[in-house]
Amino acid sequence: MGNTGLMLGLTQVDVLVAVGIRFNWLFQSGAVIPPNVKVVRIDIDPTEIDRNRTADVGLVGDASSVLNQLLPLIRKADNGAWVSQLRAASRAFLDPELKLRENPTSPIHPIRLVAQIQKAVGDDAVYVVDGGDTSYFGLMGFTSREKAGVVGTASGLLGCLGTGIPFGIAAKLARPDKKVLVLNGDGSFGFNSMEFDTMVRHNIPVVVVVNNDTAWGMIKHSQELSIGCDRLQCAELGERRYEKMVEGLGGYGEFVTKDEDIIPAVRRAFDSGRPACINVMTDPTATSPATPLFYQALKMD
Repeated sequence: MGNTGLMLGLTQVDVLVAVGIRFNWLFQSGAVIPPNVKVVRIDIDPTEIDRNRTADVGLVGDASSVLNQLLPLIRKADNGAWVSQLRAASRAFLDPELKLRENPTSPIHPIRLVAQIQKAVGDDAVYVVDGGDTSYFGLMGFTSREKAGVVGTASGLLGCLGTGIPFGIAAKLARPDKKVLVLNGDGSFGFNSMEFDTMVRHNIPVVVVVNNDTAWGMIKHSQELSIGCDRLQCAELGERRYEKMVEGLGGYGEFVTKDEDIIPAVRRAFDSGRPACINVMTDPTATSPATPLFYQALKMD
């Protein structure tokens, strides 16, 4: 059903059982759960039970152990119609994205960029995604056969931005036999881009693709929703040649503006055997569904 089915389901349930999951910013600190829904929280950390949303029932313990004790109490029910409804909602939401994956766009849509990267690299790899809208596009599009093979840096308690390159370094050191690709937004790239110097000095060949929409995309589009396109503040970054900076540090770099150049550029980056930056210019108007949630969570009125 995906995230869309999950979010719709949250508005319709009577009881929500949250197993080992934090009500972080992705859940608007629990605000997406309607107040009439009864919440059961299962967590090995007792401090999580009432964090951000008071639980109606709190069970402290190992998830597997607690669930095995609860299984005998569960009665079988036919929820097929409801599940079908959630799946239909998810399909209606995702079908336009599936079309974007398969068709070239100009300017390049981030969804298409992710799809082309996946074709170039495959699923025998580790992917790290870092950014605002970029995180959504990457997490929805990348697949890996590796355990924890798709890492979202913004998925933590506070949505830590800018850690993509350090996470990529760690992934490559932990799995030197695997290809490691980091998808950065151009904003998040700026946080730790100088760690390319670290990668060059220590010969850590991670490939970083910059989804360059010339802005703090999630901030920009949230401001468009709240104060209008003519009043944007500190959200636009401009076209910057990040790959040239990486070349200056001794890494490999390419600048991409056309759809047909994405796959060859990514393959050349891996073939170079060096830390690499592929700077891809993408559609500055592309907005992910995560942006309205971010806007609502911060109440940017």
